[in-house]
Amino acid sequence: MKVNLAIGALLIFFLSVILAVWPYRLSVVQHEKFNERSGDLSGQEYRLRAKLRDTPVNSAQFLKLEDELGMVLWQQACPLAQTKFGDAEQVFRATHAVLKARAKPESYDQDYVSDTQHFAGLLRDQGKFVESIDLYRETLAYDQQASKGVDDLKLARDYANIGLVQYFNALATEDKILRQVDFKDGEFNLEKSIEIYRKLLGPDAQEVGNELATKALVLRDMGREGEGLRDMKESQRIRALIKTPSTPP
Repeated sequence: MKVNLAIGALLIFFLSVILAVWPYRLSVVQHEKFNERSGDLSGQEYRLRAKLRDTPVNSAQFLKLEDELGMVLWQQACPLAQTKFGDAEQVFRATHAVLKARAKPESYDQDYVSDTQHFAGLLRDQGKFVESIDLYRETLAYDQQASKGVDDLKLARDYANIGLVQYFNALATEDKILRQVDFKDGEFNLEKSIEIYRKLLGPDAQEVGNELATKALVLRDMGREGEGLRDMKESQRIRALIKTPSTPP
């Protein structure tokens, strides 16, 4: 009996030690993973900067490398190193100015569109919602010219991006009137996105479900809980079907 009690006490002791140090062990593992990822990204940054030094300024290859560099700096900024946001923004701002000047809708410029969306996403993640919305609208205007009035998946993507950031901007706005304006604009653009996705991909496409979920949040925060619940239920029904994404890159 005494032996069993002693063994039990010993097991409890070891268990308490393990539990006591577990948060520390977990933090060490997470820190190591972060350091490993940071090292990978730093290596990519170094290699891209080296290539840029050997590439003619503002050539197609140079602009492509700058866009890649901006993406790497953005990824570095997201976990911890906030100062990297400024570095990434500076790179994207310079690249975007050059690509925008060259972009012509009659010959679709995917590099310009991708760079503009990357730049808009970076600004969104910094809370610079108004400038982000302006860039997404710039992409929409370009895609509307290129599509010549025909519904296109790119337009659905653009409307969805605008609607999402308008929702974020509404949440960050203290003025009740301006907040409702952003909510209403967000609802409109998300509905336009859903409409095009339904038309081109069908009512059960994953993209439809994704935008319905976002629209449900907008409706909820506008005080229209019943409509929001309806859209959220429809989104969950669609997501349960596990359809393959069809949105263009």
